[in-house]
Amino acid sequence: FIFFFAFGILQCKVSIALYRWCKLDSAFLFACVIPLIRGLTDFIENVLLLKTLFSFPVVNDIIIKSSSVCTQVKLAMIPLWGLEVLMGIIATIVARNHLKR
Repeated sequence: FIFFFAFGILQCKVSIALYRWCKLDSAFLFACVIPLIRGLTDFIENVLLLKTLFSFPVVNDIIIKSSSVCTQVKLAMIPLWGLEVLMGIIATIVARNHLKR
């Protein structure tokens, strides 16, 4: 549980740093949406997996399928965050070049 929390903070800090040039307050919230979704789905996935482990040998298909959906959403957030970082890098370069003129 510590990893997803620490990784989420790191992702938010990186995103906020990349969009710091933007003066809108909502930009900081927007920058952290993807890491928050990834962290929340990772948390839910971990809880469901622990519930499955503690209830073994009883198998609950709904919990396993729900955990699988959380895993898929979590994994889908990683390339989206990468795209957000890439867009932030490009936007930062453009903003700096624009401010120099």
